[in-house]
Amino acid sequence: MASWRKRERKMPKKIKKIGITGGKGGTGKSAFAVLLSLKLIEEGKKVILCDCDVECPNDYLISGKKLNRPAKNIFAEFPVLNKKKCAKCGTCVKACRQHAIFQPRDKKGNPGYPIFIKDLCENCGACWTVCPFGAIKTKKERTGKIYAGKIKENLWLVTGLANPGLEETGPIVAKTKKFALDFAKRKKADYILFDTAAGTHCPVVSALLGCDFAYCVTEPTPMGAYDLGLILDLC
Repeated sequence: MASWRKRERKMPKKIKKIGITGGKGGTGKSAFAVLLSLKLIEEGKKVILCDCDVECPNDYLISGKKLNRPAKNIFAEFPVLNKKKCAKCGTCVKACRQHAIFQPRDKKGNPGYPIFIKDLCENCGACWTVCPFGAIKTKKERTGKIYAGKIKENLWLVTGLANPGLEETGPIVAKTKKFALDFAKRKKADYILFDTAAGTHCPVVSALLGCDFAYCVTEPTPMGAYDLGLILDLC
């Protein structure tokens, strides 16, 4: 803890943002996040613990709490094609960086109507923005929920939960973080801890983005060491 204290003294007086990550799953990352939160409130700090593992959050289980009524529903806009206006030009296909739009061709090579792959869509809006014919409209759908509650005095838990089967959960993580940051300001918190998912994929990057520093939790195994190297490169 001594090295952590040295870092803390160098940080400006603001809400300190700490990432809890590790690469490999099952190393005790979430348990460490909860224990660190408890240690901080013992020292008189106000803490927000934000569970950013939106596909499988478990900080609430470790804390002995339940997810009851959500504090906020998360919505996203998905593209819907109006075939009467579509000219099959393929502009939307070229604009989609997630490769979430597929344009089939017939036996003669003529382009067909674009098909939107919902599971790959990140709701960036590029397709309906660039469409020169206004053929793409949007439909709002709920993609997840955010829960917020008090664990004990001066310690609150914010939990993001994506809809089952949702492939692209990075936007859910980003919205959960924003909610947690606003929540921390209202509570005048000293610290906010972001407990990430396992791995080094986009939701982990989203959770770590903007953190002042991060703890990487691993285990003494070849896979643990390998994944630790990946997450350290990412951090």
